[in-house]
Amino acid sequence: MGKLINDKSIFYSGLCYFLIMLCFILVRIIFGAGLLGDVSKSTTDYIFTFIVQIVLLVGLPLLIMRFCAKQPIKTIFNKHSFRPINTKMILWSVLLGFCTYFLIMYVSSFWSGMLAVFGYSNGGGVASSSATGVPVLDLLLGFLFVGVLPGICEEFSHRGMVLGNIKRDGAVRAILFSALLFGLMHLNIVQVGYAFVVGLILGTITLLTKSIFPAMIVHGVSNSINTYLSYASDYNWWGGNFYNNINSFLSGNNYMFTFIIGLLVLTMIVMAMGYIMLALFKQSKINEFFVFKKKLAKRLKNDDYSAQIDINDNKQVFLLYQETQLNNIQNKLASSNLSLQQLEKNIDKSTMLSIMFDEDVTKKQKPKYLDYIFYYCSMFLGAVVTIMTFIWGIL
Repeated sequence: MGKLINDKSIFYSGLCYFLIMLCFILVRIIFGAGLLGDVSKSTTDYIFTFIVQIVLLVGLPLLIMRFCAKQPIKTIFNKHSFRPINTKMILWSVLLGFCTYFLIMYVSSFWSGMLAVFGYSNGGGVASSSATGVPVLDLLLGFLFVGVLPGICEEFSHRGMVLGNIKRDGAVRAILFSALLFGLMHLNIVQVGYAFVVGLILGTITLLTKSIFPAMIVHGVSNSINTYLSYASDYNWWGGNFYNNINSFLSGNNYMFTFIIGLLVLTMIVMAMGYIMLALFKQSKINEFFVFKKKLAKRLKNDDYSAQIDINDNKQVFLLYQETQLNNIQNKLASSNLSLQQLEKNIDKSTMLSIMFDEDVTKKQKPKYLDYIFYYCSMFLGAVVTIMTFIWGIL
């Protein structure tokens, strides 16, 4: 009997994330100490964002997974779910990004209320300054550094590296770990609550669609909306009174009426998000079929078997597609070197969920705590810093 599949990808991805967390804290201390001198706050923020997003969240994972975990670049991107999506999936993802932004408003308001109960005060933050003196150019830079880069780079690390390597031990574990680390990575008690919720959504759609691009789009769109509304408020653009109008509505009605209206709107948002996620799942399957059809057409042309199969007959091609999917699962089962008795014993609810998400039924060794040691260290470190920000807010 062959050995069960075991590799060190979880260990090295955990080590990588721990280094990211350590470097992130170190960079924040350096920039917070004002070691850049008289550089403006906006320029400092852009430099900080570039270092964190490009160097730490993308460059470091690529280096460690390539040279320590010995994974080829192609394998890294495959594990990170870099699979193309169609136009409809892009549109659905943009719409989900809008819904996610409004959900964040609810979750962050609830979370802030909970913190206020314990006496936490955010302090109002620090006023931003213009980097270029041109509002439109500042807005475009905001989209780039707050919307695009975090949408790509933070997803690369969390829904790519973390979720991509942990999902072999179960879909639920992968979603929870990537969401929790995503929340703690912000190192701020104010953001950790809604970031965790958003992480759950992004992890789920990544596994449902088998592609990281919907999560990147949702993340980027949500951040970009917040960026625009901030600038709109500063420069009296369209939508600049959005937050003021909401606050006026909340303060202008009795508590019960506000609660009922808020609950109805929240229900509608959640239902819309559920519908969109199902639409994304459906489109991902359609996209997967047409990718198979395209590859089949190319293979038939190269092998000169086009006379045997009518590539324009979707019913015939779909039967071949189903047969191929079944063969893939059978091959994965065969490659596990498990007996029928072991398969029956080892396919549990967690494995069945992994089949639904990833069609990977190959049984691996049970998760080892040593493999996850650096993930637990990252969670501990992030939790300590986050709790310190909470204590600071109380004091």
